[in-house]
Formats: sequence, structure tokens, C-alpha cells
Amino acid sequence: MQRVFRIVDTADLTPMDLKPSDRMVQSVRRHGVLTPLLLRERVDEDGVIALEIVDGNRRVWAAKEAGLEKVPAVVYQGADSETLAAATLITNTLRSRNAVSEWQAVERLSDLGHDAAWVMRLTGLTKASLETRLRPSTMHPDLRRAMEEGRISVTVWERAGRLPPEAQQRLADTLEHRGGLRLADVDAERERLEAVESPRDDVDVPDLPEKPGTREQLEAQLSQLARFARSVGLGEYDWSRITTSAWRQSEVPEEGTHEPGEPDISRDDERPPEVEA
Repeated sequence: MQRVFRIVDTADLTPMDLKPSDRMVQSVRRHGVLTPLLLRERVDEDGVIALEIVDGNRRVWAAKEAGLEKVPAVVYQGADSETLAAATLITNTLRSRNAVSEWQAVERLSDLGHDAAWVMRLTGLTKASLETRLRPSTMHPDLRRAMEEGRISVTVWERAGRLPPEAQQRLADTLEHRGGLRLADVDAERERLEAVESPRDDVDVPDLPEKPGTREQLEAQLSQLARFARSVGLGEYDWSRITTSAWRQSEVPEEGTHEPGEPDISRDDERPPEVEA
């Protein structure tokens, strides 16, 4: 496999239907494409070499709309699907996210036999972040198609993907009728579900055992709280919102500054480190 830098003709590139924002087009018109595209050489049955876009669909659209005839690119020659999927994931993880490209890359790596742990090691993604990127796989097909075509925003599909199938079906019906979805539509569906299955207020939160000493013990306690939250009618969206809020409000000590005598659960040890008397 080789990687070569080239200046390529925009006319030779066919991007996916992921239209850029007006602001992006204005930036490209003024400054050009500053980040090279990632392209792949493909040879058809007649031996004709074509360029396939691995990463940079919106930049190509912006360049075309801005009237640029040429754009910079890194071209992969002889690269396999695994290498290209990994390159797409790493590229998007290190800059602002491209939800469609990341989802497709993770799907390709999964089809090639790589599990979640391998992808997390490759990219540095957490389990929760990886699950978010895989959410389109279980979404209503009409919502997923709208996401791929850029007809709904990343925020809309992320929140819609947390809703149960019947709510996603209603959103798909709204999408078909109106031709688009707003965040307010998703929030309305969430509120509708909460009105039907609102969490009870007269509940006693179960007592948790002493402070966790390992990651596994911490995860077990969180799982216990999550099961309790589900049992009293709390939905996934509100559970995520509450736990995220609690995390942001907490004061997490920097690594190596935990109180003497308390276990450091940031370590991967099976048991908490021993503390000398």
C-alpha cells in the first residue's frame, strides 16, 4: 500500500449527498480546501482507474459550489477495506465528527471481524462513544436514510436513536409528511413517552455498599442504579441527561491526587492498590 499527495480535479470526484453549510462554502471559496481529502484508487473491469472518496465528501461539495477546479488529496494506492475504515475513524475522531463516515467505518471494521475492544484501542473511543456511533444501525430505516442524505442533523438523529421503535416510526411519518425533522419533534416524542410512563416520585433509592475499589465494582453499582431507574419508569434519555449532569457537577481529582487511604479506581488493577499503614 502506498500513500501519495496529489492535486486532483474536482470534476473527477463524486461525493455522497452530504451537502456543506453555506459558511463552509464561503470559507472554501475564500481560503480553498486546507485539509487534504482522503481518496482511494479503484480499478474497474476495463482497467480504468477512478478515485473514490474515503473522507471529505462535504469538502468536495464545497469546492464544487465555490468553483474550485482542483483540490489537495492524499491518495491510497492498493489499500484494503480495513486500512481505509481505520483511517476514516481516526481522521474523524481527531477532528469534528462526521457521523455518517464514522458509522460506515465502524460497520466495515465489524464486518471484517474486529470487535468493539479492537476499535476502541485503535481510536481511543470509550464504549459509550462507540455505541453512539453505532446507533444508526438500529434506527428506523427512513431516519437512517435521512441521516445519510444529510436531511436531519446529527443532534436530531442522536436523540431520535434513543427513542423506542414506536416513537421512531412516528418521527419517520413526520419526516415523510414534512420532508424534514426538527429537534422539537424529537423532544415532543420524548415528552409524550414520559407522560405515559412517568417515573414515580414516591420511591426509596436503594442503599449502595461502601465505596467501590475497582472499575468492576463501580460499574456494578452503576448498573444497579440503572436497573432501579428503569424499574420506576425513567427513560434512557433522562438517565443519560441526569448522569451526565452529575458527572459535570462533580469534582473529579486529578490523577494521582486521590485522598490517602482511598482506592484509586482509575487504575486497571483487578484489586485496589494496597495502602501502607
